Amino acid sequence: MKIIKLQGGLGNQMFQYAFGKAVADLGQKTYYDISWFSKEHKDTAHRNFDLEVFNVKIKPSSWWQKPLCRIVKEKTTNVYEPELLAPKGNVYYSGYFQSERYFSAIRTEILKDFSLKNPINDDKNLALLKQIKAENSVSMHIRRGDYVKLSHIYGVCSLAYYRNAAEYICRRVSNPHFYIFSDDMAWVKENLHINAPCCLVDINNATTAYLDMELMKNCKHNIIANSSFSWWGAWLNANPQKIVICPDAWYADNRKTDIVPPQWIRLET
Repeated sequence: MKIIKLQGGLGNQMFQYAFGKAVADLGQKTYYDISWFSKEHKDTAHRNFDLEVFNVKIKPSSWWQKPLCRIVKEKTTNVYEPELLAPKGNVYYSGYFQSERYFSAIRTEILKDFSLKNPINDDKNLALLKQIKAENSVSMHIRRGDYVKLSHIYGVCSLAYYRNAAEYICRRVSNPHFYIFSDDMAWVKENLHINAPCCLVDINNATTAYLDMELMKNCKHNIIANSSFSWWGAWLNANPQKIVICPDAWYADNRKTDIVPPQWIRLET
């Protein structure tokens, strides 16, 4: 028996779920513990369990199952540890498992699981989706928010990073149209100026953020922040010719990480 602890925001939950699918794919009986979302956490903002918007297949663990398991954690966050996939005995996994190397072999299954359970049905998002599909669309995700206060840990992608990423796209994509997603649109409006058509996507909120991810994944190309949310928007993009641009450093201290797929373009942050 294997139990995966789900925690954090949507992007983190998706990594943990995908890791669990990889464990299950090896023939392990796999469950998910969602109790973290019903508790308050001293140093972490409250998050909701958000995976229900997708076609995920989750077997929730029961309260009595956890004591039967030994706890297994990552040695290093965001570093691929293949030995985690098949430890012996009953295991309770606690971690983030942010590397596609755990689940790239089952990509087709993951893409199906992370399709929306209910298709987009509101006029604004539908109109934007239609426009995105008709153009050489490029999503750009600008993550600020809590990262500004935690810049000593995560780092905040610089304005130069986003400008250089846009220029990289403009040199390689004809008539690109940028769709900008951010948790700080005031900063975007004041600071970011791109010499190409742009659309600021501000029609969704924290509750419907998964719709932003759906719009991102339907863009032809992606420019992401050091954010698991925009990582998934790019990874779920099914365009075989996609260009994905990401920061060369995921953390402020530039520590080793396996979160970036080898085919993505890394630019200085």
